Amino acid sequence: MKELPLYSWMTSAQKKQLTSLEQEEESASLIPLINEINAKTWNIGRRRLYLDYLLEETRENGFTQDDLKRKSRRDPSEKRMGAWSKSSQFQKLMEEQVRQVKEKFTIASLVSIICATLVLYFFRAVLHDAYVVNFSVDAIAAAVAAVILVRFAMEKYGILNCYGSWKMTALTDGLAAALCILWDLLPVTFDISLVVLFAAYWSEKKRFDRELKAWQEEICRIRGSKPAAK
Repeated sequence: MKELPLYSWMTSAQKKQLTSLEQEEESASLIPLINEINAKTWNIGRRRLYLDYLLEETRENGFTQDDLKRKSRRDPSEKRMGAWSKSSQFQKLMEEQVRQVKEKFTIASLVSIICATLVLYFFRAVLHDAYVVNFSVDAIAAAVAAVILVRFAMEKYGILNCYGSWKMTALTDGLAAALCILWDLLPVTFDISLVVLFAAYWSEKKRFDRELKAWQEEICRIRGSKPAAK
């Protein structure tokens, strides 16, 4: 029994599955494929997708399938992985991964908007000396919101980093926050923070949807397959 390699790009669920598979005597047949996936210059999302497919095939067919055992000496791992995305199971896994990623991005973004709005409301309250309750209570609420904001903002940028770049989204968030702060400095009686932050989110979501679509098309184009019909 050999210890299966665990890499930082793997999800906790994938690491847990690999750890459980170490108890199987023939689990060593997975090592070349896992190392091959890790050696690729793919982004994190694509590596996770291929590993998900490998684990799914292992779970359904065991270690006796051609892809993992009988052909392991004849076919290089690159050739075997080249045929994966042509299977219907791979397409289903890709669609499911995209769906889950979109949901996580939406949740992280909306929670970030709510928390950022509370922090900005407190900033405005300090400037204009107009607290909802009093300084202490409002400060505690803003502090809690700030902690949650950091947590979910990191999750959002982590998701973006798995499939492309997070820099444009960070720039959009920064500009939105700067606009809100500048507006709060003006002697106006109404606040536009929520509107600005939702507009920024809408722009970021559209951009991320385009990146995910391009990510899917790239995988299918390289492997000569077609995206699953939605």
